[in-house]
Formats: sequence, structure tokens, C-alpha cells
Amino acid sequence: MQPAFISILALAAPFFLWFPEKVLGMPYVLEEAAKVFLVSYFPVNFPLNRKIVLAVCLGVPFSLSEQVLYIFNLSSFGQGLFFERLITVGLMHTLTFVVITVSGHRKKSGLLAGFLIAALIHFFFNRYITLAL
Repeated sequence: MQPAFISILALAAPFFLWFPEKVLGMPYVLEEAAKVFLVSYFPVNFPLNRKIVLAVCLGVPFSLSEQVLYIFNLSSFGQGLFFERLITVGLMHTLTFVVITVSGHRKKSGLLAGFLIAALIHFFFNRYITLAL
């Protein structure tokens, strides 16, 4: 799959995941599973540094499109904290994309470990960091 198409999928993924997240209530599992799906389609012959750049380039649109969903519900975190949330969520999604990418670089079986680590990061972020905001 071409990197440009993967980036379009990353941009659209939060919109597709919105309803299942509302029903199941586990965004850290669903979003990280979607990231594993996207990372699994990275070109195999790419060196690690190019894969990391691609992961960063996917984390930013993924988080921005997720923020669009939160714009309609500003009362959930307050208008004054919008930019703080935008930055911290963007960094978290980019970090988890990189974690999954690095863990699955040599073997696709490493994606499971990357998924577990990324899901824990996302869980603790949602649990503690967003409470501070």
C-alpha cells in the first residue's frame, strides 16, 4: 500500500472509530488497533528511519482529525484548554505510532508488543493526563 493512501486512512480512521468507541468505551484499544493495521502496511523495504518519519506523518493527521470530533463538544474540556489538548493529544498519538512502528520493524510479530505498549500509554494518558487538563 502506498504511503499516501496510508496517510489518508490515518486521517479518516478517527471518524470510522467514533461510533464503536462510544459503544465499547475503549478508545485506547480501538485506536491502537487501527494504528497497528496502518503500520502493518508500511513498505517492508523501508529503513527504520523512513518508517519513523512516516509514523510521525501519520500521527499528526490522526490526532487532528480526532480533534475535529472534540470541537463539537468543547464543554467536555473547556475552551481555554483546547490548544493544550491539541498539543498533548497530538504528541501522544505520534508517540504511539512510533512505538508500534519501532516494535514491528524487524518482525510483524513485534506489532503485538507495540500494540500493548501503545495501548498502555494511551490508557494512562486518558486516565491521568487529561484529568490534569
